[in-house]
Amino acid sequence: MMFSSDANIQSLTGGLRLKVRYFQRTIAKAFKRAEEVGTVKTHVTAVQSPLGSPGAGDADGARTDPATARALLCEQISAAIGVRVLRIVKVAGQEPTYRMDLETTKVGFANVDQLIVYQKFRMKIASAADHIVPKIKAWDKVAQMMLNALTVQDGGDEADLVGSARIYVDGYLSETPFIDPEEEHSYQTKFKPAVYEGQIAVCSIELQQHINKARGENRLIKEVTAMLSALGASSIRPKRTRLRDQSRWLLPASMFPPEGRLESSGERDDAKPS
Repeated sequence: MMFSSDANIQSLTGGLRLKVRYFQRTIAKAFKRAEEVGTVKTHVTAVQSPLGSPGAGDADGARTDPATARALLCEQISAAIGVRVLRIVKVAGQEPTYRMDLETTKVGFANVDQLIVYQKFRMKIASAADHIVPKIKAWDKVAQMMLNALTVQDGGDEADLVGSARIYVDGYLSETPFIDPEEEHSYQTKFKPAVYEGQIAVCSIELQQHINKARGENRLIKEVTAMLSALGASSIRPKRTRLRDQSRWLLPASMFPPEGRLESSGERDDAKPS
């Protein structure tokens, strides 16, 4: 009986070695093909071997191309969670979102927390695919594989801090008349945008109110100042003007040149009934 048990163990070990060699040869061939057609940007830096060790390459250390690497990781993730995963997508941005494409459906994750925290991930899969993910002791390794397998997609300007800030400020300047900083103004108009030393100067509170009213949002003042800072704006007090008691943000002239803004603002003022 002892001899039979040892023989079975040797047989299983030999089978695993053959599988590892097969994967190594397959990956090496894929890497060679990738070198012939060029490189591809990826989130994947290494591939886990079927036995869980890194460095799935041939004897010379060759590694697979990114697409094949992601596919191999998805196969391992599928085996771990018990449902087939086709790919995992990250929509990039200030607050990135994630999506897991299963064979039968697509599952959305509002943040990385929902993707890598076991209980939250388990609930999402159960809700979308009617499948209970089994208990996994080495969950951190599976979560890391999911992050390594990400296909990153651009979320557009709206999802990016600088891009969304530029859209907000652009809309505000296009819809708001400018004032002359050398003249006296009523309380209702004294916080409107103005030109100071060749740059557009805006009031963060006025911008916040415009965003919340025009877009139906509820942005905090600290969010608005963070946007302005991300754009490269600087906080100043416009001395030697009627606005010297205000705190203003100077917008970079390269991004928001004042010339065209003043002309369009003057046309809006002329169009108002007297």
